[in-house]
Amino acid sequence: MLKRSRRQVLLGVGSGLAALSASKSVPAQAISRIIPQHYGACGDGTGDDTHSLRKFFNAVSAMGRSTGSKGLGLIPSGIYNVSDLVLVGSDSDIICNGTIRFFGASAIGGVVLIRSKNNISWSGGTIDSNRQGNDNCFGISGLQSFGGHSSDITVSNLTLVGARSSGTGRNDIGRKGGKGFTLQYGPQNVSISNIIIRDCDIGFSIEGKIADGGSTTGIHVKNVTCQHCHLVGLYILASPSSKRISLDAHLSDIVFQDCATSDPKNFGVIHGRTAAGVIATGITIRNKTNGVTPLRGTFRDSRFDIILECANPRSLIDLNPGVAALDLAILPRDISSRNLAISMLLSASSENTQHSAILLPSGNRPQRSTFKIRGISPLGAINRQLKSGNLSDYPMPQGNRITLE
Repeated sequence: MLKRSRRQVLLGVGSGLAALSASKSVPAQAISRIIPQHYGACGDGTGDDTHSLRKFFNAVSAMGRSTGSKGLGLIPSGIYNVSDLVLVGSDSDIICNGTIRFFGASAIGGVVLIRSKNNISWSGGTIDSNRQGNDNCFGISGLQSFGGHSSDITVSNLTLVGARSSGTGRNDIGRKGGKGFTLQYGPQNVSISNIIIRDCDIGFSIEGKIADGGSTTGIHVKNVTCQHCHLVGLYILASPSSKRISLDAHLSDIVFQDCATSDPKNFGVIHGRTAAGVIATGITIRNKTNGVTPLRGTFRDSRFDIILECANPRSLIDLNPGVAALDLAILPRDISSRNLAISMLLSASSENTQHSAILLPSGNRPQRSTFKIRGISPLGAINRQLKSGNLSDYPMPQGNRITLE
């Protein structure tokens, strides 16, 4: 007879384990399969399972430490209400078949949070922020001052819904929750795949901070679908800009569907604040609503390959001053407006080696075109609109290197 791994056994226990008595607390070392019901969880959507889930995650982590590998924990199907964030410990392999639903007032870091922990796998389930204010669904963070950077983490097959931000101003965006998942304060070697994010203010964020060497590195995000994320689909932050903090993030096969449609300030479907070191390929922006901006903000040393399936975008790209070495490939597709050509407004920033660029629909172009910008380094002030993609029509001052393909 073929032997099954412990992980395979856990995947098969399902609701049978949920029927175990919730009245007894069972030490982790006395059981081979850990579930929240061992620690008093109801999972019926009526009680508060916060403390039971915290004990559950602690027990799984303790099993991992005691065995020298990952402890295995299963969250059976059901609805687990929490009134505060729950923390996942190191050396944990979590398989979730249920829904963790938040009904607290605030959980900025994340309803489920990995902070200064490592060697963690999470697969499956739903985290519902339940439209509470000032919260994120799933967070990974950790500075040295918190106990070390979070590292070596895999998250997959997860659904995230209902995160709400309490701040929508220019200085507040991204600072007050509202994210499906967020990577902050220097997580390292993180793989995220097969994620669905719905009805959040911000789909997900990748952030780096100067404090405690907070550069976020080794990030791989693949096959993520953001649906109806109201303010921003993807928020990228490397802060502060004066310190030139860089990220190391690779994104692929990301779909933004009807995102940034409720944004009164037009942050953009993808919004960057001093963002750097992001390589994004296979990005699709699919919006039925008029007047959104697919890409907006400030980026350095980054590349975005984007397929647009938008109705009358407000502008294709709106890049703030401070952009350098940005490589963009924009492919408009199925835009109802006939004005598919782009015009580009270049203006020097306060630093002569940087620039800002705004690409707007104008003129007439074929239904399918690809545009790239590479290595723009203005030496002086430029304020010129390009009404076609032919730079020979508009000679640039000597010393500027501009390529439009």
